[in-house]
Amino acid sequence: MVLFSINKFAHVRCTISEAAEITISVSETPYEFHVNSPYPNPFNPSTTIEYVIPEKCNVKLVVYDILGREIVVLKDSFLDAGNYKSIWDGKDKNGEIIGSGVYIYKLTAGKNSAYGKIMFMR
Repeated sequence: MVLFSINKFAHVRCTISEAAEITISVSETPYEFHVNSPYPNPFNPSTTIEYVIPEKCNVKLVVYDILGREIVVLKDSFLDAGNYKSIWDGKDKNGEIIGSGVYIYKLTAGKNSAYGKIMFMR
């Protein structure tokens, strides 16, 4: 059996039996934690954060202001392995539009975590 990657989102398994039969299967189950850069960035009125979760786990995506205060929780749930995206509409946890500036997002998925900057322009 041979296992090789097409990219970080899919891999191929090739098996050759004793009767010289070749079986090829492609799996699109992700196997690597990854967060794409938010787009658009800077943004107004919304930005999208795409991420890959390699295994079933609790996922939490939170946006903070530059002083570390929690602005909004975009995701806090148990997810299966897969590709996901969350859209932030530039509003805080009370539904109020935030001020222009730099914000930090933190994505935690099981034992993995990633941080990044997002700029909101009114």
